[in-house]
Amino acid sequence: MQRLSGVDAAFLYMETPAQHMHGVGVTVVDPSTIPGGYDFDAMRAEFVRRLVALPGFRRRLVQFPFGLDHPAWIDARVELASHIIRATLPEPGSQQQFEEFVGHYASEPLRRDRPLWQFCLLEGLEGGRMAILAKVHHCIVDGVSGAQMLREIYDLEPVAPPRELHPEGYGEDEATPSLFQLAAASIAARVGDPARAAAVVRETLVSAAEAIVSLSADANITLPMAAPATPFSHALTPRRAVSFARASLADVKLLRTAFGATVNDVVLAACTIALRRRLDEAGVLPDRPLVASVPVSARRAGEEASSFNRVSAMFIGLPVHIEDSLGVVREIAASTAAAKKIMASMGANLLGEWVELLPPLLFAQAMQLYSALKMAERHAPVHNLVISNVPGPPFPFFAGGARVLAVYPLGPILEGAALNVTVFSYQDAIDIGVVTCPSLAQEVGSISTAFVEAIDELKRCAGA
Repeated sequence: MQRLSGVDAAFLYMETPAQHMHGVGVTVVDPSTIPGGYDFDAMRAEFVRRLVALPGFRRRLVQFPFGLDHPAWIDARVELASHIIRATLPEPGSQQQFEEFVGHYASEPLRRDRPLWQFCLLEGLEGGRMAILAKVHHCIVDGVSGAQMLREIYDLEPVAPPRELHPEGYGEDEATPSLFQLAAASIAARVGDPARAAAVVRETLVSAAEAIVSLSADANITLPMAAPATPFSHALTPRRAVSFARASLADVKLLRTAFGATVNDVVLAACTIALRRRLDEAGVLPDRPLVASVPVSARRAGEEASSFNRVSAMFIGLPVHIEDSLGVVREIAASTAAAKKIMASMGANLLGEWVELLPPLLFAQAMQLYSALKMAERHAPVHNLVISNVPGPPFPFFAGGARVLAVYPLGPILEGAALNVTVFSYQDAIDIGVVTCPSLAQEVGSISTAFVEAIDELKRCAGA
């Protein structure tokens, strides 16, 4: 039995019927490269065999009585039929059909009585392609551990999966601990809380003083709760809408050099221009910057990446009220630099230390009540959206022998910030995955398409 950290458990507490806390990785592949041809049973068995080598994929949750402590992991049997399923798109397997299927798949939460992951091998995409949909709960995967998962299950050459099939699954169920064992473990885990709380309070006061100095000296710092209202500033529905697009990585690197910025600055600028265009078309363009929450890794050097979250976030201003594209890039660069100052003064792990001390039952019930009462619509937005930029490999890789053509990551959306934009660099492209609720997607149109158009606009600006 292994207790979850406070940050890992927080992603469980945040989950409600409308706010799903899983991510979906969408990998488009060419099955014609598989030695010996595509075989669903063989690919399924090979994926499970590799995934159970990762601790988080062969364990299930057990809850402590009365919510006395964060849940714990125990070993579980992984059933092939439950964890890797098969589906086929109707002809012609168009991009619209593909996105609609993925949106429906992303709308379904993972069952808590099993290991918190599921793959779907989706056949029938036009052009003879197929897709691998990896739905994984955020409590076992963040950006760094997700990248490690790719290294575990993908290859650098088309290696044929073994034909020896396990009939049902892998591993054995561990006996659920008794009530006495759980109570004893929770008491042991919480006995040091008063001393930890004193240390966290002391660290917070020191960090807050340093942050105040930074705030007074830098006008480019973006704060939460300063976000304007947008169509995404609403309570969530359980349904999801997704869209995908691709842009040239060479173009992004060219813009980085031309503007003297970073790749992340260019990505954020393209998101800003895309959002400006869509919000303006909808007649709801705000007169001040949007607030984007940008996840950052809080891992220390040498920390294992496969079994826990180490994540924090920076708040970046997206100046959608500025028409000049060069001005957008400059504002983004200044806001990012200021956010890094705040992160340095506050400490990347401070949020996780506070979460570790929160009463688990109170946290979970508060989140359920917040969602049920649609409280996100009763106060000013904390932030408007989440944007992630995940670096991927510059070389091709293979999934069960099938050459990977594109990787579209889809992160969770949050109450009051019903938009998530994630980009993943792979070979010579960046793949863009966008998630929102269906009604909001209809209202503002495709953000992913506007992102590609924004890259072109930035190229014209750089040329001028």
